[in-house]
Amino acid sequence: LSIAASLERLYELFIFSTLKKKGIPLKKIEKAWNDLRKQSERQLGAFCITYILETKNRYKPNTQLTTFRNKIIHQGYIPKRKEVENYASKVVDIIFDIVTILRNDYKEEISQIEYYNSEKANKFLKAMKKSEKSLSNVPVLTVFTPSIVGMDESDQLFKRRTFDILLHEMRKIKDRKSTRLNSSHIPLSRM
Repeated sequence: LSIAASLERLYELFIFSTLKKKGIPLKKIEKAWNDLRKQSERQLGAFCITYILETKNRYKPNTQLTTFRNKIIHQGYIPKRKEVENYASKVVDIIFDIVTILRNDYKEEISQIEYYNSEKANKFLKAMKKSEKSLSNVPVLTVFTPSIVGMDESDQLFKRRTFDILLHEMRKIKDRKSTRLNSSHIPLSRM
């Protein structure tokens, strides 16, 4: 499900970025998006129209991917590992196509969207702290987690990768983290 959600959020980022580039304030875009927030088919339609307006090319959704997603979400289907890997591989290809457009044409808008979202999160946290006295002294740490697609990578490092390569890279990172955690562990018998 998170694979499908990541593609849907990328559709959202594409729409927000293109509308922002046309001078529409983010608050207005957000209000308009709220009407579509829980309607994935309408979000896809909005993306398809925005995509053709921006790229002059038709975006043709892969109906097999939509059918597979809906079968899992709406019918409770539990897919086999190979089905998930096949689905993820196709979604990653789509994601790289869209991310490449965003990186090439909408960097400034993406930065503005990131700043807008972090400001909203900060306002929310301040309001929470103010309303909940027990939270007033709790420090807040914001962490930026890089994605496997590399939206945050420099132009020199950004490159298209297959799902299998991305999965292998993530496993290596996970193994390194696991090794560091295990090597820093001091057995109680030595204390």
